Amino acid sequence: MPGPVFPDGRWWWLSFLDTSQPYRIENDYPGGPRHLGVCVVFAPTFELAVSAAHFHGCNPGGEVAGWDFPPGTSVPEHRSNVLLTGAELAAANEETVTWVPAEEGSGG
Repeated sequence: MPGPVFPDGRWWWLSFLDTSQPYRIENDYPGGPRHLGVCVVFAPTFELAVSAAHFHGCNPGGEVAGWDFPPGTSVPEHRSNVLLTGAELAAANEETVTWVPAEEGSGG
């Protein structure tokens, strides 16, 4: 499904947790009872990344944390804008994610 167009955005890793379950660190890892999944979406800010996850139907609810990838990161199309859980996340971890490092002294 095509998503919102954010020409100046970057890729965001969004991780979702069910905070109604008791906290234990091992419960937060993929496959744990609190872990609802991860999605990678393209947006200029964290807030718009969460909105993009809603738009794409890959936001399962719960509490969300997110991290942006370095500029120039390339994400495989079949791994973006979808909810990844358990084995899917392990399989995605085996794929190569690449980025172009900022030039030294460029401030980026």
